Order: sequence, then structure tokens, then C-alpha cells
Amino acid sequence: YYPVEYKFMQNEPFDNYKFQLAAYSLAIEEMYVAESNIGFIHAVTTNKIYEVDLEIYKNKIINILSEMKNIVEKEMYPKGANSTKKCRDCEYRLFCNDR
Repeated sequence: YYPVEYKFMQNEPFDNYKFQLAAYSLAIEEMYVAESNIGFIHAVTTNKIYEVDLEIYKNKIINILSEMKNIVEKEMYPKGANSTKKCRDCEYRLFCNDR
């Protein structure tokens, strides 16, 4: 199984697109009990297809999910953003102890 994502883009795929594919890949592996290490991003505007090796991104997602689970289980607040620019539209900005 190979996850495929269609994107309106002009240049090389951004990492967030690759992380999205990796999340699909993890879902495929869980649902179909099958390996899924390669994915594809189809750039609709240029009709280019990019092959993406998903192993690195899947490992990072697994680590992030583990950190999230730890935060929830220990009822800890996650670290604040490095830049307050990210806080402007954050729904938690009124409750965050970091700002």
C-alpha cells in the first residue's frame, strides 16, 4: 500500500506534506497490517509526482505521539512556542502560563 496526496504546489513538497503522508502510512500499517514505507505527492499544478521515503517521518511522528501521550498522562503543559508570533492565533493563549 502506498499513500498518495494531491497538492496544489509549484515547488518541492514541504515537510508538513511529508508528515501528513507518514501519518497516512502509519494508519495503513495499522488498518491493513501491511508495510508502507514509500508514499507519493502529486503536484496537481505541475503534474509532477514526488516519491517520499517515509521512514524518518514515521519515526518522528511516533516520537511526537509518545510525547503527547506523556503530557496527557502526567497532566503537564507542553513547552511554549519559541516565538510569540505563534501565540497570536492560538486558542490556548489565554490559559498558557508561558505568556
